[in-house]
Amino acid sequence: MPVGVLAVWTDVEPSAEAEFGEWYNRQHLPERVALAGFRSGQRYRCLGGGPRYLAWYETDEPSVLQSAAYRARLEDPTAWTRRIMPSFRNTVRSTFAAQVRTGAGRGGYAATVRGVGDAGSLIAGEAALVALIDLPGVVGVQWWRLADMGAASGDTAETAIRGKDEVAPEAILIEASDPQALDRACDAIGADAPGAVVDRYRLIYALTHSEALGR
Repeated sequence: MPVGVLAVWTDVEPSAEAEFGEWYNRQHLPERVALAGFRSGQRYRCLGGGPRYLAWYETDEPSVLQSAAYRARLEDPTAWTRRIMPSFRNTVRSTFAAQVRTGAGRGGYAATVRGVGDAGSLIAGEAALVALIDLPGVVGVQWWRLADMGAASGDTAETAIRGKDEVAPEAILIEASDPQALDRACDAIGADAPGAVVDRYRLIYALTHSEALGR
């Protein structure tokens, strides 16, 4: 069974940005990552362009994102969540199954390559993607494809507050120790080709399941 990934790219209203960061770090990320089946959560700020923020969560398998415990969170947002989520803008939110995962740990910088619409796969073959880990400065590479979540992918109390999200059909995540390594990796796979959206980010917070439980 592939690992599950929930990825969220979003902008936020400037007037809410400072509180948005505190809410994410102090409540929202720990609340999610403490749930059974979640392995970690991490947040990033864009190095330029947008969406300005990326958060992604790793779970034991995609079905964790259909669990009763997780759905309960979606259907009963906290008061702080209800105050913050109306400030989300241009949100892309996808539940993925990880097809390729190589490397270990977290890189201080990350690039995401998002598929758009039905433009076709982002990669010509898995071997070329896996080979990126051998490039200087690259510490992790993942390839995510949209998971079939069935009825569980419908609207929730949170989406009613936040508004309708866009969905990315697939994405590549490249983690690296410096921004130049991201550029080399993106060039190597032709990530700036039509049908793909490339964004580069800096890690701002990461939390594991055991850390969330110990808070």
